[in-house]
Amino acid sequence: ARAALRLVRTDLHARAVHLLDALVTEAERPDRSRVFRDSAVQALRRVGTEQTLQHLAELLRHPGAERERILRFMVFVGGEAIPLLEGVLFRAGDPDLRREIFRGLLRLEGLAGRVMARALADPSPGRARVILELALLPEVEPEQSIRWVTDAAGHADPTVRMDAAHHAATLGGRGGLRVLVDLLSDRERLVQRAAIEGLGSVADSQSIPFLARLLNETSDEELQVAAVTTLGKVGSAEALPVLLALVNKRSLFASRRVGRVKTAAVAAIARIPSPASRDVLASLAAGRDSDVADEARRALETLG
Repeated sequence: ARAALRLVRTDLHARAVHLLDALVTEAERPDRSRVFRDSAVQALRRVGTEQTLQHLAELLRHPGAERERILRFMVFVGGEAIPLLEGVLFRAGDPDLRREIFRGLLRLEGLAGRVMARALADPSPGRARVILELALLPEVEPEQSIRWVTDAAGHADPTVRMDAAHHAATLGGRGGLRVLVDLLSDRERLVQRAAIEGLGSVADSQSIPFLARLLNETSDEELQVAAVTTLGKVGSAEALPVLLALVNKRSLFASRRVGRVKTAAVAAIARIPSPASRDVLASLAAGRDSDVADEARRALETLG
């Protein structure tokens, strides 16, 4: 440990880190006596002064074996090393370094969760967005990832909530679906749009009633078209009544041309792989509304 302390501030810092890693290995060996392990731990803690830890944190910018050994040492020592690692985590522009630090924090029970909670409690979006991307690491249990994404969905900043929608779609499952459905009611249009697109990626028929409610409640044509497109991506025949109702809907301000929502609804019907969808298109193609009939015929032609 004394040798490492002398070397860590020189050009031989890689050798110092190698010595520290050897001490950690000895301290963790189950076949060593308790006295030996305790002495190794005490030696490591004597080395882990604030100045030394700060210098080691600066050396984390070098990738490779040295970085791995420094992280292992700092996580093992704990104490003042943990706030230093947390600071590097949020300042680092290198995504690989962020992931390696977070993996190290995951080795300490409950620590990663506390870091995540502090980041999400920060009203500024920077820390929350950085830490949220790490929630999808394969080392994180899916249930824990969903809890973090759910918390992020309630953040004050809309960019964090948009990220939560994207990550919920990536996670999928019942947890991801629940987060996306909740974000359909967000006060920000861009967050709603992200949630709609996320539901298209998840493609779960359980989202159909919630998308239908959104279509009834919003007058935003962009959101309506996005929701209709997502219903087509879900690809379930359960969406046909919702889509057909949109096509047949009358408007006091209807023009001679088919509106974007109706056009999107016809296209969504064509995307649903069901004999019932072809029957619906055939019925529309023979209907009185010539513009809708033209759209339906074109859709049938694409199906062959």
